[in-house]
Amino acid sequence: MHKALRPEPDRPKSVLLIDIDGISSRILKSLVESTRKYRLIITRTFADGMLCQKQNECDVILLACNKRQPPLPKIINKLHQFRPEVPIIALGVNISEKYGEELIKANAFDYISVSKYSTELLNRAIRYAILSAEQQQKI
Repeated sequence: MHKALRPEPDRPKSVLLIDIDGISSRILKSLVESTRKYRLIITRTFADGMLCQKQNECDVILLACNKRQPPLPKIINKLHQFRPEVPIIALGVNISEKYGEELIKANAFDYISVSKYSTELLNRAIRYAILSAEQQQKI
């Protein structure tokens, strides 16, 4: 088959992790890379995350939220100003149902509490976020 007619393999999906405190990076790196389906980009500051989002094409954003950070709904809104089609999954130490609802209202795709991290849960959330974004682009 002619090279131009051959279907291109899907590029690895890019996951941008914005981890201000660096607490989640080790855990998430091993979880995400265990599947070898994703290319993980890690930033340690919100500003670097914004820059990375503008310059690189990322398919999903993992926003690690800890107590020292500014309110997550505001951060999520700022991230969506640049690329509203990119889903954001909020990750935190203890995200209550009430705070989780605030995050969803701010357009987070999902939220996961650190106490519930597992390879299956994280990969399912990333996969669903990417599939949902792809479906929205088709509409």
